[in-house]
Amino acid sequence: MSIRSTAALAAALLMLPVAASAQLEENLSSYTENNATGYLEPFRDTISAGLGSGLFTTAEIPRSRPYFQLGMRAMLVQFSDDDRTFEATAEDYFPGTGTYDAPTVIGDTDPDPVAGPGGTSFQFPGGLDIDRLPIAAPQLSVGGFLGTEAMVRFFTGEFGDDDIGDISLFGIGLRHSVSQYVPSSPVSIAASVMYQTFEIGDGLVDFSQTSLGVQASRRFPVVEPYAGLALHMSSMSSEYEFDATGDPETLEVDFDDETNVQLTLGATLHLLVFRLNGELGVGDQTTYTLGLSLGI
Repeated sequence: MSIRSTAALAAALLMLPVAASAQLEENLSSYTENNATGYLEPFRDTISAGLGSGLFTTAEIPRSRPYFQLGMRAMLVQFSDDDRTFEATAEDYFPGTGTYDAPTVIGDTDPDPVAGPGGTSFQFPGGLDIDRLPIAAPQLSVGGFLGTEAMVRFFTGEFGDDDIGDISLFGIGLRHSVSQYVPSSPVSIAASVMYQTFEIGDGLVDFSQTSLGVQASRRFPVVEPYAGLALHMSSMSSEYEFDATGDPETLEVDFDDETNVQLTLGATLHLLVFRLNGELGVGDQTTYTLGLSLGI
């Protein structure tokens, strides 16, 4: 896989989560901060699960044999039915009061109107009506120095289009071989730390995550099963224009920091200079990952 083809694939897949960013901004423009957090929460959890996947394909890190791997990780995050609605509070301009079930960012695009006093009605903003969301990340891994590996993820795209919006992804991390200190270990063991940021538009989504993990694998002639357990600590903010009252103002929403645990089960095929891997991530959301790497 060449660097050009890797970048092209990254652009194609990374555009998918933001292809409806113009619609997302329009929907958010009807909400103040309290409702915006509930509306966007599934999106925060999705980015966390997606970027926390595909970080490794093996736990084997040579102590003194330099190597590099350049590849692409494509993650598909599955939503649950509970992610499709949230308890929204009536805004000040709404004719009624109380709380109502309203679509989240992944919910129905055209929800039923809510009845208000005196025969009035109000329709909460819709979602994007999606059951799963793809996220992709190009990744470079360089290792084999004192049993340590460095990982870098990077992509930026200035699409200059209201229907897409600019996006950027950056990640940097380290993995270190633990099994090198246990010569009798039947499996390879490694520990890792990874920091990542993901941004959509001009502050529409500003996400960051720190992940701590441990991995284990066993190499056979062609296939290498692996497993991992990771702790993801993430934060997100969103800045958008609220204009439902006819007097536009810029609002900034800070989400509560989120901590979750993710279990990874997967396998890697070693095919000459290629590595093909597939994995399942189990946590607050289910993630399916495919990866292809080229290296020595």
